[in-house]
Amino acid sequence: MTILYRLLALLCFCTIAPHAAATTELKFLTEFGYVGFAVEDSWPIVSMQSKLPIAVATFQIPNEADEDTPDSTNLAIVFYQHGDATAEKALSEVGELLSAVPPAVEEHGAWKIYRQRAMQASTWYTVLDARRELEKGAASVRLAWPELAGNAPDYDAQMRRTFDQVLASIHAFVGQYSPKPGEVIRRPSS
Repeated sequence: MTILYRLLALLCFCTIAPHAAATTELKFLTEFGYVGFAVEDSWPIVSMQSKLPIAVATFQIPNEADEDTPDSTNLAIVFYQHGDATAEKALSEVGELLSAVPPAVEEHGAWKIYRQRAMQASTWYTVLDARRELEKGAASVRLAWPELAGNAPDYDAQMRRTFDQVLASIHAFVGQYSPKPGEVIRRPSS
């Protein structure tokens, strides 16, 4: 059986190329083409797991209000391999209930978005989850931020704009991949 995102030469490549002045486009190359997304250059990478059936890239979004606290604003972008039981189960859990109040659900283009609040330790977080089908798999995005007294007055609106920008950047290409000028291809060390 052909694995949807079989690693090229038994490796999954991550390419990094300038997307715009303050963003970086990341791509996971697959035997079918690639899946990609754009993130801000200033977002530290928390983790990067590029091997499917579930590939995950997690980032911390800097926020002055959470400095010297155990809280942080985090973004996770996940790609799922169709036909894999573990990936299908994980995808089905996107938007699951995180507290006693069911999430608000909306459609945003091809994305289904779930908005809810959840408690982590003693801090309330706003959590946005989104999921959509791609041509050869599926993607989800989670953005969670702490509801802190020191957040900028328009922090919620800033986070929603950030979320929408990340959703708009996610794309998949099916076909033979050709690196573009200036792209840097990095191979995972394991």
